[in-house]
Formats: sequence, C-alpha cells, structure tokens
Amino acid sequence: MAVSQKKTERLLDLLALLLGASRPLTYAEIREQFDDYRTSNPASGIRTFERDKAELLLLGVPLRCIKRAEGEGDAEEDAYVVDRDRYLLPAIQLAPDERAALAVTAEVMRAQAGFPYRTELDSALRKIAFDGGPAHAPGDLVLDLEMRATSRRVSVALRQLEGAVRQRKRVTARYRKLGAQLDEPRTLEPYGLVYRRGAWLLVARSVERGELRTFRVDRFTKVRVGPRPSEPDFERPEVRVDELARRSPWTFEVAPAQEVELVVHPDAAWIADEDFGAEAGKESRSDGAIVVRFSCRNPAYVVRRVLVESGNLEVRSPEALRQLVREAAERALAAYDADERIAPKRAARPDPPAREPRPAAKKKAGRA
Repeated sequence: MAVSQKKTERLLDLLALLLGASRPLTYAEIREQFDDYRTSNPASGIRTFERDKAELLLLGVPLRCIKRAEGEGDAEEDAYVVDRDRYLLPAIQLAPDERAALAVTAEVMRAQAGFPYRTELDSALRKIAFDGGPAHAPGDLVLDLEMRATSRRVSVALRQLEGAVRQRKRVTARYRKLGAQLDEPRTLEPYGLVYRRGAWLLVARSVERGELRTFRVDRFTKVRVGPRPSEPDFERPEVRVDELARRSPWTFEVAPAQEVELVVHPDAAWIADEDFGAEAGKESRSDGAIVVRFSCRNPAYVVRRVLVESGNLEVRSPEALRQLVREAAERALAAYDADERIAPKRAARPDPPAREPRPAAKKKAGRA
C-alpha cells in the first residue's frame, strides 16, 4: 500500500473512531487501535499522532484536546473529542420551486435505464423537508419514492406518517421520550417530516398539550392513522415545518420548566452561541468564561452535553440538575471501572492445554 493511501486511511479511521465515541478518548485508548501509534519507540508513535491531529485540524475538523493532568502532565492522559454539532454540515434550506426542480431532475435520472445511483438518489430526496402545507395540495408534484430506512419499524412508521401528513389525518401513537424507559400514548396532528442530522423528525400538534412539538420518528413504537383517508381530520395552520425542525435541543419542551445557569468555559466558547431560547441571558466573565441563564425544559439534554464536554460546561444551578449530572457521571465511572476489572481477568485466563493427537485407527481388513 502506498504511503499516502495508508495515511489517508489512518486519518479516516481516526476521524471515524472519534466521531463514534460516546466520550472523549485518551491517547492511550486511541493508540491501541492503530499499529502506527503502537510502535516500539513510543516517541515515534506520538509524533505520528501529532501529525495526524494537525492534518485533521487543517481539514477543518473541530478536534479538541482535554487536559487531564496538572502541570506538564502525561500525554497519554490527555483526551480528544470531535464536536459533532460543529463538524456536521448545516441543513440546506430550499424554496418550494427549488425542491420541485430537484424532484423533476431526479425523476428524469431515475428513468434512465441502468442508472446506478437509484438508492442514493432516493435517499437524498427523502432528506429534503417534506412539508404537508399548501405546496403539496392536489395537483402539485408528488413523488412516490421507495423508503430506504435502515430499520423496518422506522420505515413503516415513515410511510404511515407521510400518508397522514398528505391526507391531514390524526395519528394515535406510542412514543418514548429521550431518557425515558417506557413509551407513552400520543395523539398528533402531523404537519410535516424533516430529515435532520441523521434522523427523521415529525413536526406535529400534540392534541393533549395543544402545542406544536417535534418528534423523532425512530422513537415511535407504534403508529396508527385515523380511518377514512378521503376525509381530513384537521385544518393545517400556516407553519414552516423546516424552521420548527431547526429548533435547538436546548429549547425542547420535555419536562416542566426550570431556571438553569450554565458556565461555558473558554475552551468551549462556541456553545454560548447556540440557541437557548429568545429569553436567554448571557454574561461574560473576566476569565473568559460565559454564564448562560435560560428556562430549561430538556434536562436530559443538559446532562448529556455537560458529560460530553468533559469539564468545559458546568451547571451552576439548580442543585437538582447538578445532582442529575453527578449521578450520571458516577454511573459512567462505575461502568468504566467494571470494564477495567473484567478486562485483566479475561486477559489472564490461560489458554486450554493442547490435546495430544490421537493415533490413527487401523483399518479393518476388507474395508476401504
């Protein structure tokens, strides 16, 4: 393998490892996955890793180093993380006529005999916001694309919800909220479907709460569309589905509101630019940190972001939310310690003794 090809594959593997990790990874953990870092001369492996880090930064990858030790420290204890929100491309916003033009072009390409990218084209078109508003009234262009979801359950739910959006049919469903163990009943009036950051979102009015909400389709455990498709169940208001789907998770309404105060440390200053709601307040401190105060209805997301940022994001109040962060960190630490205790035992288990080969049986006379 050529040197440049090997280096490219290593960079892609390193990026995939960091993007797929649920927590920052130390250099010692990363080194175990790459032969080029796990060399007989440790300094040589570190130099290769440092060059790879520089390459990723030059390519625009938001790679951060989190210092774990005081003073000079130990390089193997430093941890690395790629900020997914900054790495992913922003959503493309298209006007109705632009979506129609793309749809017509796609239909022409799909009609070509032997067109090799049918699956990819269908997937790309599905990721354009499907809005059940006036632009999709009878007589407008409507494409019957094949569903290409990885999960059959999600695929079935998508097809049901798409039909409900088009026909303005009420939906009864079972939905599992983020962080919940059990699903709950929902009655919804669906307005549109949007593909955003790797997940399908349904924008709908919750009949129980009388409010517009956004639901992840993969969290529906059961979907049932109302009968008599030719008879609409509701009148759709003038809403922009794509704008509603772009709402920040900081503003999701999952639990009762509570006033939260976050401290954003200088190494993660961009977090303060995220959408915390129209009423959020921000205050810069002399040490470079930023204090964000906002009304929070999504505590599970706050806990997850604090843990992912590994010390660069801190909950100052309320105390109940600080306790949730502590408990989540303790559970993660306990699970990590359990893995560490199990791994040496597995490694120390001796291999079973090799068996002596049995002597070949003598063939009886008269048998082949």
